[in-house]
Amino acid sequence: MKRDRRSKRITLRIGNQIAELRKVVEAVNKFGADHGLPMIVLSEMNVALDEILNNIITYGFVDDKHHEIVISLCLAQDALTAEVQDDGIAFNPIEALPPDLSGGLFERRVGGLGIHLIRSLMDNMEYDRKGGLNQLRLRRCLGRRE
Repeated sequence: MKRDRRSKRITLRIGNQIAELRKVVEAVNKFGADHGLPMIVLSEMNVALDEILNNIITYGFVDDKHHEIVISLCLAQDALTAEVQDDGIAFNPIEALPPDLSGGLFERRVGGLGIHLIRSLMDNMEYDRKGGLNQLRLRRCLGRRE
């Protein structure tokens, strides 16, 4: 993990293995403790990152090779921002249709709830695809729901 306390930014590189998600939670919690961030902000960011990273690891790669996923956290302008970059198949979560929440649990189509949850937790979500890389930015303002 690379840390620059002056800019209030860290970068973490993980492999495309579910077991690596523990490192992300630890890094987010340490970053938050180092900068005195509210627990609700850290919890919501951890949930959003867990959902995104689970989807990348589970569905984003067409081979069984090792892939690197880069996660950066930045504290600036009264917000915590996470950037996630991977070389998996292109997927823009912003274009995903909202889930159909009508009907019973067993009647619903599978999928979409995770992205719905992320949208409800984060204040902003941006996606770009550049140079064969998915680039997702999640932004959580510090001044709400504390």
